[in-house]
Amino acid sequence: MPPRLSKLTSSAVVALALAVPVSVGAQPAAPAVAAPSSAPEDAAALMLRAQAAIDAASGKFRAGDFEGALGPLREAEALASAANDPALATVRFNIARCLEELDRPAEAVAAFERYLELPDETHRKERAWAAIRALEPRAFGTLQVSCRPAGVRLVANALEASPVLCPWQRARVAPGRYTIEAQAPGYAPTTREVEVKLGPPTFVDLELLAFPTERVVAAEQAAPAVEAGRGPWPWILAGAGVAALAGGALLTTSAVEARDAAETLPPGSARNSKVDTYELDERLSWGAYGLGAGALSAGLLWLFLPASTEAP
Repeated sequence: MPPRLSKLTSSAVVALALAVPVSVGAQPAAPAVAAPSSAPEDAAALMLRAQAAIDAASGKFRAGDFEGALGPLREAEALASAANDPALATVRFNIARCLEELDRPAEAVAAFERYLELPDETHRKERAWAAIRALEPRAFGTLQVSCRPAGVRLVANALEASPVLCPWQRARVAPGRYTIEAQAPGYAPTTREVEVKLGPPTFVDLELLAFPTERVVAAEQAAPAVEAGRGPWPWILAGAGVAALAGGALLTTSAVEARDAAETLPPGSARNSKVDTYELDERLSWGAYGLGAGALSAGLLWLFLPASTEAP
């Protein structure tokens, strides 16, 4: 296992110990036993309770009891969120730090990303991004699939909610075994079980075998006679369908690249732009596939229909 990240620096310790305090001013001290009340707590009371939980977590964190610090920090997170307390960012940062120190990389990545949703000081944001980059290879793998012929549809229910087009790549895959099914018209479906491991990408190459049907042989033998009575139009229509399918494949590749680029960017306009590009290219690719499939099917039907169906 790669070495763990270094222990909390002095500045990070201060970040935990010196979470934004709540000034209670001239408010009276809270009684030892609160009077029963059905009224919700006000923001000041919630912030006082959050600060008490932060103080409890600080001592445990300094003592190296990171598991023990998680409980008070999660309590402080809920209270600070309810009170709209600016200390919420610091609390989330230190939850992520505890998970990092406990060597729970996948949970730490998720916690750092929740922290990055909030505004905070630049140096802690940079620390969070550096931690994510260091933790990802210890938490996830990458799966890359190539296919023959091109344009195969892949079904990977554990990773994608709907079929995707091959070639296909998925980052941030939890280590484990996954089943992938490849499908294409005219080819026998192929199923492969793959094991994704941490670190370097896992590569899978799928080759589909065409169905050896008698209808294909008969169509090839009848093609010259049918072709003579139809002219070039069936071939033109089929060629246009193939071109549209190829364009769809290019749009799919562009959409995948935009999606992968978006996953590496922090929230913001640059990431939103990549997401918009991905969604547009994906919609256009499906349109191109539909148009291409229709044109190709029409051309082939026209080409292989019996000559007796043609007008004199």
